[in-house]
Amino acid sequence: MSNLTVPAAAEGMPKFDRAAIMRAAWENYRYLRGQYADWQIERGLVDVSFSRCLKAAWANAKKDLAEARARAAAVAAYGERAASQVQTLTLELMRIDARPWKMSTRADRSALLAEIATFRGRV
Repeated sequence: MSNLTVPAAAEGMPKFDRAAIMRAAWENYRYLRGQYADWQIERGLVDVSFSRCLKAAWANAKKDLAEARARAAAVAAYGERAASQVQTLTLELMRIDARPWKMSTRADRSALLAEIATFRGRV
């Protein structure tokens, strides 16, 4: 193991609002503690630990960052007007991919991919 340390503000590292993440975790923790009775928490029927709430808050922050980056990439690739349409079509493509295995998705998927490909020609 090396003794090199990576500074928290290193280039390429995403910057998160840690105070907002902590506030969201505490808010979620207090909300969940109010939703369940003490006996449910003590018996372990629900996991209402602060650790779980903090992990969820970090996951939401990372998801929001990924969505913002995807949106910026779509705007860069397709332009402002087409980016929202491409994003909508991409979400529909995800819904098609989430269909049960017995459902045929080939025709719908190829139609959506062809429609997305038409936006590349408009830029």
